[in-house]
Amino acid sequence: MDVLSSILSSVHLTSEIYLSVEMSAPWGVSFPEQPDRALFYVLSRGSCYIEVEGEEGPLPLVGGDLVMLPGGSPHTMADRPSAPTIPVETALARGVYDEQGVFRQGGGGARTSLIVGRFRIDNPAAIPLLSSMPRLIRMGDEVAQAVPGLASTLRLLSSEANSLLPGKDILMDRLADVLFVQILRAFVAHEEQEGRPLENRAGLIRALMDPELAKALTLMHTKPEHPWTVAELAERVGMSRTAFAIRFKAKAGVGPLEHLTQWRVQKACEMLTLDRKTLDEVAWRVGYESAAAFSRTFKRATGVAPGEFRRTRR
Repeated sequence: MDVLSSILSSVHLTSEIYLSVEMSAPWGVSFPEQPDRALFYVLSRGSCYIEVEGEEGPLPLVGGDLVMLPGGSPHTMADRPSAPTIPVETALARGVYDEQGVFRQGGGGARTSLIVGRFRIDNPAAIPLLSSMPRLIRMGDEVAQAVPGLASTLRLLSSEANSLLPGKDILMDRLADVLFVQILRAFVAHEEQEGRPLENRAGLIRALMDPELAKALTLMHTKPEHPWTVAELAERVGMSRTAFAIRFKAKAGVGPLEHLTQWRVQKACEMLTLDRKTLDEVAWRVGYESAAAFSRTFKRATGVAPGEFRRTRR
């Protein structure tokens, strides 16, 4: 299993489409911060504007655009720039659902159709996959066409949103799982194409794009129980210890052993949630010689002891 797949499997990513929306002008909605999830919008018809706190805006969107807010930043969406907005709770109370399950709200003018979804990472110790991304990502149709499968996923999502066929909800949620990985791929490819190879955004995604660092990450993720050292990792990928440590910190944002600790804690969270292994067994499987040493590291990373974490998660 590759590194990104292993991380996504461990963090228990929950993807869901929670609204198919048709807004009619005039309209404007404000959304609060949602730091525990990434939000996305697929604009299937019409046009609108989005403005995200901390970003320049408002940004115009047209049919076929995909927008993602990796950190769930506060934002507004409206039919025109500087339009009055109402809180999303108020909009939901005023709107109605039609026989197809599409939510409709607005003033009755020009229509804009949106698919609204979210990605939630349930593991509290998850490595910040999205830390190297900006607050707002917009991908137009030209970007979607350049990433294998992304345009097809977006078309299928739009088609299912207006479908009455059985299994619609579960199919759209599964498509959202696929969409998450495709968005990550598309973002990296687009940044490279635009001459912005994530040089100013240290994070796991950038490190995965480096062949030598990707090999080191694979080693750590495949065998977290191994007593890895910076010197051994560097030797295994054909680099000097100093050059490897410097490049890893510059691209990943953390040192090799700090990343290894993060990954071990993340794997431990998974085992404590799903398995019935003793603390000694969990400690051994993630590279600690004793439950005491493991417990100290785990509490520093998560703020709670392993036993308390297991009780609350269950």
